[in-house]
Amino acid sequence: MRALPVAVRGAILKMLRFIVESYPAATKALETDFIVGYLRMIDGEKDPRLLMDALSFFPDLCQKYFPNTHPSFAEEMFEIAACYFPISFNPKSGDPKAITKQDLINALKSAFTASPFFATFSIPFLLDKASSSPSSTVAESMEWIQYCIGNSPTSIFHGEEGILLLRTLATTLCAQVLESKENAADSLSCIIGVTEGISSDKEVLSRWIEMIFKHSLGIVPPSGTFGNPKNNNARSIKNGQNRSIIIALASATLESFDIVQREVLPVALNTFVLDEDWIVTVTSMLRCAARLNAVGTLKSLQIVPWEQEGKVPMGTDGVTACIDYITRGLKIERKSTKSIQLAKAAVVGVPIILDFIRNSETRNSGISGETVSEEDLKRWKQHANELMYLVSKETISGNLGNEGVSALGNLWEQRHADITPHFQEFLKTNSGNELKEGLSILLNLAKSTPAAVDSIVQLIVPLLASKPDDSGLVLSVLAQSIANTETTSLGVEVITELLRISPQLSFETAISVQNIVSRVTAATSVENQERIFQEIVLPMFVKKDFSLVGSHNKSLDLILHNIVRSLSPKVNFQEFEKLVSNSLGDIEIPELSLAACQTLGNLVNKCQEEDLEKSYDLISSQVAKMTASPEILQSVLWICKGLVMRGHPKGTEIVKTIASNLKPTSDVQLEIQVENLARGFGFFLSDSPQLGSETNAIIRGFYKQKLFIQIFPTLADSQLEFNLMAVASMLANVPTAILINDIDRIFPLMRDSLHLNSLEELTLTSLQILPKLFESVPKLQKNSLEIIPKLLTLVESPKMNIREGSLKFLRIFVHMEDVDVKSLQSEVVKKLHPCLDDKKRNVRREAVKTRNEWLSL
Repeated sequence: MRALPVAVRGAILKMLRFIVESYPAATKALETDFIVGYLRMIDGEKDPRLLMDALSFFPDLCQKYFPNTHPSFAEEMFEIAACYFPISFNPKSGDPKAITKQDLINALKSAFTASPFFATFSIPFLLDKASSSPSSTVAESMEWIQYCIGNSPTSIFHGEEGILLLRTLATTLCAQVLESKENAADSLSCIIGVTEGISSDKEVLSRWIEMIFKHSLGIVPPSGTFGNPKNNNARSIKNGQNRSIIIALASATLESFDIVQREVLPVALNTFVLDEDWIVTVTSMLRCAARLNAVGTLKSLQIVPWEQEGKVPMGTDGVTACIDYITRGLKIERKSTKSIQLAKAAVVGVPIILDFIRNSETRNSGISGETVSEEDLKRWKQHANELMYLVSKETISGNLGNEGVSALGNLWEQRHADITPHFQEFLKTNSGNELKEGLSILLNLAKSTPAAVDSIVQLIVPLLASKPDDSGLVLSVLAQSIANTETTSLGVEVITELLRISPQLSFETAISVQNIVSRVTAATSVENQERIFQEIVLPMFVKKDFSLVGSHNKSLDLILHNIVRSLSPKVNFQEFEKLVSNSLGDIEIPELSLAACQTLGNLVNKCQEEDLEKSYDLISSQVAKMTASPEILQSVLWICKGLVMRGHPKGTEIVKTIASNLKPTSDVQLEIQVENLARGFGFFLSDSPQLGSETNAIIRGFYKQKLFIQIFPTLADSQLEFNLMAVASMLANVPTAILINDIDRIFPLMRDSLHLNSLEELTLTSLQILPKLFESVPKLQKNSLEIIPKLLTLVESPKMNIREGSLKFLRIFVHMEDVDVKSLQSEVVKKLHPCLDDKKRNVRREAVKTRNEWLSL
């Protein structure tokens, strides 16, 4: 058959299958002759499509046509299929109709389970593969064992051969867990899968668990001395590797859990000496019971206490006994290393117990229909409350470390209302180091359990008023708790409490509070923000009904202004016109803080268009008298910045008005003010944390470019000193991309500023910007021979910053590939020589670097 072409072999297989399906009676009459012929025909087939078709036909042959005849050929049939395990096949890429590796795996799996008689050969074969193959094959072999058992009748484990097969399976899998760390996880998974596959047959399941306990783990059936901790069974059960196998069995099904719990829990729960391994064992069994909803099953287990005097009595049912045992482990009577380790092991089981009890209210039946009564639930909940108290007490005391924080986080998500009183009592009655320890626990809890943050903050905030001596520590933890949380739903109540105590806080403490409030305000919903603005902010701006001048309490004003700056543009700023009107009137008060002007800019930036229109006249009147005082000018600048950022034409109009006022004057005080305005003209293009993305400001695209294009030509064409100062300030704050777009207008201005008699501010700006432009715009490099002599003049400037900037600029010409500056090398080196002895260290350092690079040409 193999000598024939693929197409011919494929046609024969199709024809054969067609004949068999069309004439089943005639096929059955052939009996063994047909099976022998078919096996010879497909033996050694290598074409993937033909192999898939041939293997897929095995189930029909074994189950449909020859259910009585094929057992005598079972080994030969299986061997033909087994030679293809594991499948190693790389399909053709780009062919949607190509056979995939998974197609071949599915076909081979169907062949492996085509007959229950194959199990006698397939399971030993796969176990052998798992014992002697690379790790990748071991994992696949374990998976296939589970598949074969799950898709075969449990009758394969009946009779002498079946029992022997089951024992071989148990011994091999347990040996893999106990002896091979690399394959232990796959072997445990296989034990669970096998247990699930045979759980429907109580006899086989019991025999399987007994074989693992007795022959692989050395655990004998109950002998009446299970409660003795010196009993061999006790040592075998709590052994770490043995325990992993026991828990795997218990976690598989409700039936397997019932059998395992009756062998294990009486030993663990009657052990009067607390032991970390036993606590882990009990906790693991509880986790299995919780996952399987085995409340009733565990309750049905009767734990008979030791009768000897002095032993700790156990509950009558398994659930109560488990809770009692974990509770004993949590009670730290002496701070010894052993008792703390026991408590850390026990605390892991507390969230499992609480979840277990919670689920028991609706899922309370066992495998035999056991139910949980109201009395049971009431008794267990009382135990649970004691557990929560112990966890809270020992965790806050710092005894349980990260294990306690993790358990507390789980408990908080489940039962935070029951836990909160424990924290409140602790925080109320402690101070100093004890309070610090408790607050640190809360901080760690906030980091690990975001859902707990809101409640934690509600706990901490009242401490600011009740414990003023510890307010710095409290605020530090409060700030970190919120900072370590992505989002928070904290709302009006928390902010109200913080603002209530703000007047009593120091300014340094207020800074921490304002950071907290800003984050809370920015993260909460728009509806909450509107409540915050209407119910908190407006009533507290009390000057002339309400004004941004605020209360004149520095700490309170700082916090209030940060709230307003954090609000979303979607907030409806009610009575906006009145607030702006009162604030602009009060801005003439010299004591007005900068924060009020920044807040005014934020409001103008975020308010609705219709509110802004109503305030145009107020803003225009303020602009008209902007030079009357520094306070008024400050307010105009922030209003203008807010308008410019939102792309409003009124903003550009105000900037032009300001630019037209940059003129010399005979009034000395006014001239100083105009000069300062010119030096800071780039403020309109600069990024500010007080008005930007951090404060939810409206920022229109390309607003910097639009303003620059409209204002720069007017200022640049003027030779007035103040105008050139403004130009220098603008250039320093404009993104490089905008400068490149207008390079033909900007470059001549900066080039001409590179001389000793130019305006200092413009020269410094040019020295900062031109190096970036020369590197970004290749066409500028042709001006190198013109720029270098200008820079050599500037190295003699009396201003240190100009000398230092010129030396840095000179270095970039050395690395330009398209410009030959070799002819200027000697002149540059000569001019740099005096700079080596400059009186300023920074200049000397830059001179050495620049001279060395020019010498390397």
